[in-house]
Amino acid sequence: MKTFTTITTAVLAIVLFTDSAMAQDAVAIPDEVTLFKNVNIFDGTTAELKRDHDVLVVQNMIKKIGQDIPTSGSYEIDATGSGVKTTNVRMGGLDGYTITTVSEEGKKTKKQVKVNVIDGNGMTLMPGMIDSHVHLNMMVPVSGPSALEGVSWEEIGSYAVVNAQEWLQRGFTTVRDMGGMHQGMRKVIDRGSIAGPRIYCAGGIIGQTSGHGDWRLASQYDAKESNLVRLGLTRIADGRPEMLKACRENF
Repeated sequence: MKTFTTITTAVLAIVLFTDSAMAQDAVAIPDEVTLFKNVNIFDGTTAELKRDHDVLVVQNMIKKIGQDIPTSGSYEIDATGSGVKTTNVRMGGLDGYTITTVSEEGKKTKKQVKVNVIDGNGMTLMPGMIDSHVHLNMMVPVSGPSALEGVSWEEIGSYAVVNAQEWLQRGFTTVRDMGGMHQGMRKVIDRGSIAGPRIYCAGGIIGQTSGHGDWRLASQYDAKESNLVRLGLTRIADGRPEMLKACRENF
């Protein structure tokens, strides 16, 4: 089965606004919508593929799944929330979709939006997968964890970016980093500066002396000599007080 692209949710409802400050005005209208044509859909809940279907996405939410969804035409959308209720919202047009929203106060906003058509050529469209155990900061082409003691922070960070991009290309739109990564790269991905999945970070790996997170070289007698401890990728903690402190430092 070929994976054409990823969609992170299978919710068929749509809310056309995000800011409660817009409660007195008509709802925000996107600049464009995305229409996937000619795809087989694996929804993650049934074993069978929905063959030869189209998927319409508006503001990162799935609005409609069906066959032969037109790039123009007319049908209704209902949107409610944040004190604004839109009624009789229609989408249609010759070259795209025209979205009209009506606020509770009766104010109308009408906008022609572009339809970004992506032809799937019969490949498979599926929800984004979740990997609940990764170490994006520690997957570098060196021999064993101890070799990370001789790797610079720039090299570690560069490989982390490559790893994040590879995970996304494999279809994982969300990962949980179980240790070794803090919030830096997550923030850069969330800003849209680099490609990568949604990341949930656990912070530095916490373990006791000679335990799972103690990767010092034989010549490094003090934990402060450890490159990974210095960078916060691991934390060595013995006993309850040190464990509490290590957890607080992660938080």
